Amino acid sequence: MIHIMSKFLRFLSILLLVLVLSPATLADSDQPIKIKSAVVETENSRVVGEVTVCNTERERVRFVLDVKNLTINSIYKRNLSVAASDCVTTKLRFKKDFAEMSNVDDEIVVVAKRVRGLWSRIKYDVSDTYTTVVVKGKKDYAGCSDLEVEDGTYEACDMDFIYHKPSGLRIKVLDHNSDYVQLKLTHIEWGGTKQMRIYKGRTKKIRSNYDELKRVELSNVYGENTKALFLQIKSQS
Repeated sequence: MIHIMSKFLRFLSILLLVLVLSPATLADSDQPIKIKSAVVETENSRVVGEVTVCNTERERVRFVLDVKNLTINSIYKRNLSVAASDCVTTKLRFKKDFAEMSNVDDEIVVVAKRVRGLWSRIKYDVSDTYTTVVVKGKKDYAGCSDLEVEDGTYEACDMDFIYHKPSGLRIKVLDHNSDYVQLKLTHIEWGGTKQMRIYKGRTKKIRSNYDELKRVELSNVYGENTKALFLQIKSQS
């Protein structure tokens, strides 16, 4: 009798172990979160976004949404959750550097990471990656056009982008007046972004890291109209 009970208890232990482990095993190849669509567009000299995410699981699932601009190497993260068998559309409120330095045609990838069931605590697989590009939005009222330039002197408007091809620097004119110009740059030596104020007649140097390290000299030079902005960009050997 004791021998039979021992076998029965052993059987129950194995059965319980299978029941406990089987959901986690199934979760190893399960992707409940699907990125259905994502749009990133320009609006008033910055970018805004919207993403639609669906959950195919029978419980609420939480996750971290990763949105990365591959072109400028900037990341935005947000904690989200979606109810069982539901879809939600969420506004993406990008951080300042991401919003200000992204531009049309930048490549954007969206993925759900750290996916976990809210009730079961099961760890699911990350979602498939959704890829898109920044598009020009209907609320983009930029009055001037972006410039793609070699070395030289160029007139630019506030909120214009200047792409310096020899160095890969992406330069944005935030503001200017008769005394100085306020710039924001990315693809700089140490990554991230850098703000820079250059007074009239003054010069500043910076190094880019877009392809290889290059020294660049930026000068706020006088033009015929002292209120206009003339920015001189010169590669240094």
